[in-house]
Amino acid sequence: MQFDSSFSMNTVLLITSDRENDGGQTSRLDADLKLLSEVQDFVYWHQDITSKANFIEFLNNVNETVRSDGMKPILHLHMHGSASNGLEIGTTGELISWEELTPLLRNINISLKNNLCVISTACYGLHLIRDIEILKETPYFCLIAAQEEISFGYIDDRASVFYKTLFDESSIDSAHGKVSDIFKYYHSEKMLVIVLGKYILQKCKGRTKNERKERLITEAITGGIEPTTENLKELRKLIKEHISPDQELLDRYVQTFLIGKAVNITMNDILDLVEASYT
Repeated sequence: MQFDSSFSMNTVLLITSDRENDGGQTSRLDADLKLLSEVQDFVYWHQDITSKANFIEFLNNVNETVRSDGMKPILHLHMHGSASNGLEIGTTGELISWEELTPLLRNINISLKNNLCVISTACYGLHLIRDIEILKETPYFCLIAAQEEISFGYIDDRASVFYKTLFDESSIDSAHGKVSDIFKYYHSEKMLVIVLGKYILQKCKGRTKNERKERLITEAITGGIEPTTENLKELRKLIKEHISPDQELLDRYVQTFLIGKAVNITMNDILDLVEASYT
């Protein structure tokens, strides 16, 4: 199954918030991105965050610029992170939780119609995905982040080759391959396929499917439908159509979760994947 890993961008936004004793750890990454922007011809902006309010204001301003001026950014979060507390504002010690950050990113991704790529070199940045809900818009098209602690030295050594590969090959997959020993890769299309595949396995196959059918029939009879042979036959036909996964189910989630971004995947592809899991 082939996922679409293409996204359009014209700007890299490096967002940092060093502690006083960090010793200017972001300077090398800043210098590398500044030089690369001159070679690859994209807009580069380094934003140093001074408070939680400043962070929220900046992300809201990014959203406004996306909507008004057509900016298509990669957001690179280069900050201290905590699994339980979220991102730290280095100068004030304030924290912005993953739960608070997610809707701010979601607003930007909605404006971009599911075209936002987020790179997090914060420790435990992968915790951003824990607030993803399949019934809401995905907060980003893709996220590359670490699920554990990460050293500044590792980032210094790998960030440049990551971005060089990204722009030379125009492939987020190839770029991720350069850092895949530490960084994990969330892809919104893949997430949707996994969720729908699990739903089909758990609710639309075998014993659980039959139990669902019988429960719905019981509820219909309890609601007043006469249990005649003709009515039961029609009920079973309607319920079978209702609980059988079809292209309309996938299209519905493409419009909501993927914010209408077209996919190359069909429900038949997902059903084939589910069937293959039985063998």
